[in-house]
Parts: sequence; C-alpha cells; structure tokens
Amino acid sequence: MITLTDDKRTECFQSLTEAVEAAKTWYPAALALRIVPKWEYKIESFNDLFGAIEDYKACLAQVLR
Repeated sequence: MITLTDDKRTECFQSLTEAVEAAKTWYPAALALRIVPKWEYKIESFNDLFGAIEDYKACLAQVLR
C-alpha cells in the first residue's frame, strides 16, 4: 500500500501506478498558476520514483529561489 499526503488530504493506493496517477491530479491549480514545474517523469519502479522526486526537488528549488 502506498500513502500520499499533503496539507489537505491523505489517500492510500494499492499500486505505484495508481499513486502516481492520483498525484498528477493533486497539483493542477499550482500548475495553472505556473508556481511549480510540470511533472513529466515516466515511473515504472520505485527507483524511478525516487530518482524523479530528487530531480523534481531540484527543479522546485530553482523555481522557488
């Protein structure tokens, strides 16, 4: 089971695919405002997920500076 959480909600998913797809829908308002960079990673394994998260954190740091 995979649990996603943010300030407003917590949801549990049975697979990585479900969790990734759900996470994509959590941030459309921020993307519309161009506050955060677009998430465009192909996730097929936990290693892919961890690598994408690290890369995305670096992108966010650049945007938020």
